[in-house]
Amino acid sequence: MYSGSETNVQVKRESDIRAPSAQPPGPAPGQQSPMNQNPLSMTPGEPGTRTPASGTAAQTQAAKIRFEPQALSLKAGQTATIGVVVENVNDLFSIPLLLQYNPAVISVEEVQHGGFLSGGTQEIAIVQRVDKEHGQAIISATRQPNTPGVSGSGTLIGIVIKALAPGSSNLSIVQVNAKDSQQKLIPLVTSEATLQVQP
Repeated sequence: MYSGSETNVQVKRESDIRAPSAQPPGPAPGQQSPMNQNPLSMTPGEPGTRTPASGTAAQTQAAKIRFEPQALSLKAGQTATIGVVVENVNDLFSIPLLLQYNPAVISVEEVQHGGFLSGGTQEIAIVQRVDKEHGQAIISATRQPNTPGVSGSGTLIGIVIKALAPGSSNLSIVQVNAKDSQQKLIPLVTSEATLQVQP
């Protein structure tokens, strides 16, 4: 016969992982303008103001991020807009990207809203830092704090490219750090675009 031994099982919820008492120094919580936050810091929420997700456990569908079009031919001096498209994302809240290209052939001139992350109703924060000398661009798009993320597929941003000189250049996403509204990492399969510049 077994004596009645019991096993205690403790289940940790998402809210236990980040202690709400450990508040970083900053303005008083609750009264902060959404646009005062830097999306590149990747901490767009305030402790204690976000409720844990109750049933978002199944986020195993493969999500992708790609360029549209994936191949483009321009003449030197011309500009064109290339869309950055996400597919099959779930609860996308913020997405910083690091792009790389050949600075002798093309340059990134401007970053435009794509509409997907806003959900059609919300203004989103886009931050861009373009290093034309080294051919790199850091771009971040973030929804307003204390709002749910966006699911599905659509155009995230538009990148205005200028053709500088004859040659070819890849436009690559070398780093992406997409997160959902609970600040969990969203894995994304990336791809690149190929640009040809004619004389």
